[in-house]
Amino acid sequence: MSDFQQYLNFNEEENKRRQLEVYADTHISALAARRIAAISAPQQWLVLGEPFCPDCRVFVPFVQKFAELNPNIKIKYVARKNYHERSRFDSDEQQKLVVETHNIPSLFRIENDTTRLVLKEFPEFFKQRAEQAPDQKDQLKADYRAGKFNEELERELVKLFTV
Repeated sequence: MSDFQQYLNFNEEENKRRQLEVYADTHISALAARRIAAISAPQQWLVLGEPFCPDCRVFVPFVQKFAELNPNIKIKYVARKNYHERSRFDSDEQQKLVVETHNIPSLFRIENDTTRLVLKEFPEFFKQRAEQAPDQKDQLKADYRAGKFNEELERELVKLFTV
């Protein structure tokens, strides 16, 4: 599995540059930072994603910045293009789950040798909005990718990390 620097190299330089631009523009609120910093038990997470993906570009900076705020949070990155390589996973079961999920970004929690999917492609708040307004889904995606829902994304991710 890969760390953030290796994740940035999953694709061409242009995708790396774009991911880093979004990363630099992503800010964690003071409340979220306090809640993430207060996590006292070690956590392991797996992110299936790639820098070319506009949804990953929005999502990954939050997860990575959480890990930077708290050394108890460990993030492993796997590229969808590499998920058939067994060496990238802790177990056959973990690899099978990731391959079956295959949407990017996806977030998995690893606990006691068990991996479980906690977020697939879009956060729940976004899925609910898209379901309520299916005729506006393209605009909602554009707004999400432009960072207009970053506060909601941050709130949802903080809940996932602090449960």
